[in-house]
Amino acid sequence: MNPFVQFTSTPSIASTLIHTCKSPLNFTGQLKINRLTMQIFNKYGLLNFLGYCNLVLGCRIVASGLESTFQSFKYAMSNSSPGELNHIFNKYIATLFVHFILLIGLSFSGFFAIFAPLVNGRAWGIRFAKVAKFFADLAFWLVILAVLSNLRLIDWNEVLSGRWELAEEALRGWGRIYVSLGTYFYCAVGQMYFVDKCDEFINQLKKKQAEEKKGSEKNNCLLENWKNVELDFVSCKK
Repeated sequence: MNPFVQFTSTPSIASTLIHTCKSPLNFTGQLKINRLTMQIFNKYGLLNFLGYCNLVLGCRIVASGLESTFQSFKYAMSNSSPGELNHIFNKYIATLFVHFILLIGLSFSGFFAIFAPLVNGRAWGIRFAKVAKFFADLAFWLVILAVLSNLRLIDWNEVLSGRWELAEEALRGWGRIYVSLGTYFYCAVGQMYFVDKCDEFINQLKKKQAEEKKGSEKNNCLLENWKNVELDFVSCKK
């Protein structure tokens, strides 16, 4: 063994042992926290991966549909008479709007899911996971509403009647919502799985928070008991 390595490593070991003897509760508590952090990261690295999928793959699928729809919209607008512009606008606006909202939902859910397992502190991890879940839910329910609207199972005029006149007027002329099969599948099945993993991650972090709180209270009780023992010992010596 290299004597220089042996010499330089010895003080580190000694200082670690001294620190351990001085504060065993802090040392064991830190080991437990590090172990729990590694367990959560190893187990819930899947949420990080799903975040990248939403941010890259999901947005790419939706963007391809948005690009083709926008090209068709531009072509139709440039090859139509002035009297047909309103009809063409109403035909494509719903599809463009849905694709735009899906892009927002998938990109934000992906971003927050990537950082949820990596942020410092379980409270922030829970907040990030909840935001990711919200935007994934938004994408999921939007494609469900698109399907129901295309099948004429939802009458928007009846739903919005007497409530939001501006929205009712805007939706009255909207045509079908053209969304690709890949977008439907990814935003429906994929986001159901994504939301399930977010819930799992949140519940696990909440469980670890409760365990840490319980352990902290137990350590505080031990410290209080130790202080009382020291005080009793000092009073007995006097």
